[in-house]
Amino acid sequence: MILSALFLYCLSIILHLVRGAPADITVDRRANFVKVGQSTAPSLSGYTFQGRISYYGDGYKTLQGGADPPPLGPTNGGWYGSCYNALGNDNIIVPKNVNKFAALNTLQYETLTAPLVCGKCIRLTLPTVNTSTIVQIVDKCPGCKGIYGVDISRTAFAELVGGWDEAFWIGILDNVSWTEVGCELLEPDTVFMFGGMTADYVIGTGIITE
Repeated sequence: MILSALFLYCLSIILHLVRGAPADITVDRRANFVKVGQSTAPSLSGYTFQGRISYYGDGYKTLQGGADPPPLGPTNGGWYGSCYNALGNDNIIVPKNVNKFAALNTLQYETLTAPLVCGKCIRLTLPTVNTSTIVQIVDKCPGCKGIYGVDISRTAFAELVGGWDEAFWIGILDNVSWTEVGCELLEPDTVFMFGGMTADYVIGTGIITE
């Protein structure tokens, strides 16, 4: 009995190593599904993660007094994301779509390292209503709670919850699933939007927003 149990234990470790995942990850082998509270997977590619999602980056130029700037780079009305020059000054990373950016939780960002996460695109899905959005990782999120948390743009968050104002009132979503996808699925955009209007128009007209 003891030998059988030992054999099964060793076999489970070997199977995990063959898959390339640490032995303490519990996953659905059909989908490589990694849940909150489990150890980080060895890459973003090929796994579906589940964690807490929040939003940030409303402080474009003078909006919100410039507090909480989006990671667009200082010449684009934002500030430096952690990925900005993480791959060298010859490979500056800013969002392909300035309204669809993301900051990855610190644990995954630092464990996997910038070359394996910066510039990658992920699709987030809210399973309760089956809404989804695609964002690009250009930043690190020290404040994200738990493993697999992601901080995303308010525009992307609004796509998950059904509206700009809804995003403001909800603020945080738990148990959102996300997985890496090709960035060709992300439409490029260079005009930062705020509540359905261009942010520069909001600033220029002095429209009051929350």
